[in-house]
Formats: sequence, C-alpha cells, structure tokens
Amino acid sequence: EVLRDDSGGLTIDDMERPEIARRFKALPGDLAAGYDRSAFWLRFHVQRVPTAEQRWFLEVRMPYLDYITLFVPEGDGRFGAVSTGDRTPFSTRPVPYRTFVFEPRIPSDGSHSIYLRVQTTSAVSVSASLWSKDDFMGNMVDEYMVLGFINGCIFCIFLYSVFNYRLRRDFIYAYYIIYITASQFLYISSGGLLSQYIVPNAPLIADAAFGMSFCIVTASAFMFGIRLMDLGRHYPWLDRPARWISAGMVLAGLSVLAERYYLVSTVA
Repeated sequence: EVLRDDSGGLTIDDMERPEIARRFKALPGDLAAGYDRSAFWLRFHVQRVPTAEQRWFLEVRMPYLDYITLFVPEGDGRFGAVSTGDRTPFSTRPVPYRTFVFEPRIPSDGSHSIYLRVQTTSAVSVSASLWSKDDFMGNMVDEYMVLGFINGCIFCIFLYSVFNYRLRRDFIYAYYIIYITASQFLYISSGGLLSQYIVPNAPLIADAAFGMSFCIVTASAFMFGIRLMDLGRHYPWLDRPARWISAGMVLAGLSVLAERYYLVSTVA
C-alpha cells in the first residue's frame, strides 16, 4: 500500500491516525511515480510464525534514492527508525551493500505493519524484497559475479578504444572513449557500486555522478554517431539538430550541479 505525502510533513505517529490510514491505496506491484519530490509512505503487513527466523533482510533496490527511512514496530505502540539514502554517507547503511538493505527484527506475536518512507529528487522507483539470510547471501554472490563480469567487459572495450585512438588519431575513437568512460560511471553509479567502493564518504558526488554521466553518455553518443555517419556531408539536414541535442545534454549535465536535473529530466 502507498500514500503520497505532498507536503512531506507527515510523521510515523500520523500513520496510526484513522484519517491518514484510510489514505493508503493498494499497490499491486513496484512503486513507479516518475519525478516527484513528494514523500511516499509504503505500508506492508508481515506475520512471522514462531518457528521462522527472526532476522530477515529487507532490500530496497534503486540505489539512487535520496532518503529512505524504515519504521519497524518495537512494542508498546512505538516504532524504531533506521534512515539512510544516497545523500547520506555509506556508513549509515545497516548492511554494507550496493542497494539499501535493512535488518528488521520481526516479532512473532501476530501481524505487524512496517512502514517505508521515501523521498528523492531522482525518479521515484521502489522495488522491495524480503530475504532470509541464506537467500540474500546467495543472491549477493551471484549479483557481484555478474557485475564484475560486465564491468570487466566495459574496461576491456575502453582499453581497445584507447589503443585505436593512439594508433589512428581519429576523433571518432575519442568520442567513443568519452562514451564508454561515461557509460562505466553511469553503470557503477546506478548500480550503487560508486557509493560502496569509490566515494563512500562523499554521497553528493555519488548522487551527482548518475545524472551527469547519463547526460555525457547521450551527448558523446550523438557526437560519435555524427562522426561515424559523416552527417555533415551525407545528411546535412540532420547534422545541426544532432549537434544541438548533444550540446543540450552537456548543459543538462551542468544542471545536476545546480540540483535542477529533475526539471530537465521532466522536460526530456
């Protein structure tokens, strides 16, 4: 279930009020609300049988969400809160992992409501999974093997492109080097690896890297295509618009530094 908090001022105490509780709407799948600066509250009900493990892992994917807080009942009507996000240092994460992973202690005395509050300047996209310890560890190993293979392939392509540029001195390879380098940063930032391994104590850099690398990837892809197809000679009517789009994406990348990327992305 989901509740959209336009003002962002609701608290966990408000969730128990009948007039607020009635505002929750059924959510059949993942939350995908686009670029929306409102706060979103997700509520889900869990019940643990006495023989089941008490320790579980709640994984919230999309590592570029700015602020996330998990509220778990602790008894006597109180909730314990754990806050993290990609605009907070990596050390705030309960589990040192590329996505946001919490360790809720779920009581066994009946059904309990757990709340998740999300607010971000990036696209609001939330996908959550509840794992047992063994399943989570197995999935983590598999994911890191795949991510390592993909990053290794991208790095090999980068080295091959640098070799060709030094050999031929053709700017088409320079554009491609920029493209593949920005693609690498886009991949590791969107996957949470940049925050985990490279800049764990500089969350704003990791946060900005996603938007900037996306813009640079698009701009360099257009310039690579212009050079590859020689639009100026064969399709001059396409050459200038393509260059305008490339320049526009560079300016969009600069908007990240002014924290206005959400406006540019909405228009795009």
